[in-house]
Amino acid sequence: MRKGVIGLSLFLIFSLIPAYSASPPKAGSVCSKQGLTKTHQGKKYTCTKSGKKLKWDNGVSVKSAAPKQTPSPINSSMPTEATTVPPSSPSSTRSATPTPSHTKLTDYVTYKGQMIYGVQGNQLIRRAESGEYFQTDSRPLSSFSEIRQKAYAELNKNLTNTDHSNIEFVYQISPSYPENLTPFIKRELDESAALWNDFFKKKFKVNVYMVTEKDVDYVNSVRWLKINLPSSFSRWENKSERPFVAGGGGFWEESGEWRGNLFFAFPSWINLENINAEWPMIAMHEFLHVVQDYAFYRNLTDRSRNLHEVIQPIHFREGSANAISFLTAFRNIGWSSDALDWNFWMHTRDNKSVRVIKNEADAIALMNEMECLKTCEKLTSNDPSKIWYWTYAYGAIMYEWVLATYGLDGYKRMLDQLVTATAFEQVIQGAFGISKNEFYRNVAPYILETVRRTAPYDN
Repeated sequence: MRKGVIGLSLFLIFSLIPAYSASPPKAGSVCSKQGLTKTHQGKKYTCTKSGKKLKWDNGVSVKSAAPKQTPSPINSSMPTEATTVPPSSPSSTRSATPTPSHTKLTDYVTYKGQMIYGVQGNQLIRRAESGEYFQTDSRPLSSFSEIRQKAYAELNKNLTNTDHSNIEFVYQISPSYPENLTPFIKRELDESAALWNDFFKKKFKVNVYMVTEKDVDYVNSVRWLKINLPSSFSRWENKSERPFVAGGGGFWEESGEWRGNLFFAFPSWINLENINAEWPMIAMHEFLHVVQDYAFYRNLTDRSRNLHEVIQPIHFREGSANAISFLTAFRNIGWSSDALDWNFWMHTRDNKSVRVIKNEADAIALMNEMECLKTCEKLTSNDPSKIWYWTYAYGAIMYEWVLATYGLDGYKRMLDQLVTATAFEQVIQGAFGISKNEFYRNVAPYILETVRRTAPYDN
């Protein structure tokens, strides 16, 4: 066994995901097209020409028709600190089925607009177009595809279970870490650990580092953090781009002891109104990497890093982590669906110069290319870095299909194959009894359906 193994985990840095582009208008700020209008917080702004520059005007107040009946809002303003409201139990805030509504859906937000989340106690809330925050999504279950319904239900069967007797979290939390986010991250980890508790066959500790850019000295004292975080800190300090969250996760042996390791880094000055929309799923995404690595190393042997990458292609490692975290972290199927669709739509739209998915054959070719990303000598794409982005979004759709078709037990069977497999083909054959090519052919129709539903090439 190697000691001090660093980098066995492939970690997710949210800076890899392009900044969300639909920022709210602000009087005097730069806009893109003369005559363009946007409504934000009760005002309608128009893009006007001032000299040689295009800028948003001061906005005019607009009135919206009062709804006949609406879901009860949580709060009318963004909570920036931990509130004194007692946190609700998971069973009362997460629902496997939305509440049917025959009235105007005032808690609805279009995923192609701007999705903003807040935290109340340790619970996630989302801002509606009215500016009010809700824990609900009133769309009927029929609004979502059958595959999405099945995958969501599969992961959210035991909503009140928080037992994780086989997983002990050891927290290192910086004093500069945003106070209102600490209870939220801890609860997310408890729920994720409970989901996977029985997969761990003995008790393990998981180190959790929660830091900000103010913790450079501490970060430099922990090799794993030093490798991954300073570059993110520099970008935060420049404040030249939309803020993002940095996270990483894995499981390895160090100084004779096998442990899980997680880090969650937020800017100390974070404003949840102005951050990439994926941030609520960071804890569950990164914990899934601990599970994946545990599956690979569970017999505590020294398997090579190269084999690790061959049998866990990026579309599996990052895509399935995205699918599971999007379907568990967002509290109801409506929010989960919006998050998955936004992620897919945004990545396809922003990378359509790499390829366009027109048919199932295109989808199959992309899956093969994503599998080959780190292990093949030559890719069909001239820009492999762009294919990396696709693994998160298209991989999420692939493993959403797996969860709906084979259940969580099916995904666990894939993890079980990691102990002995030497190729991804063997993982598929051992878990599902089909070839890898057949697997890709079976998934392709759902990828094409998602392309058609989200229409990423239309704008």
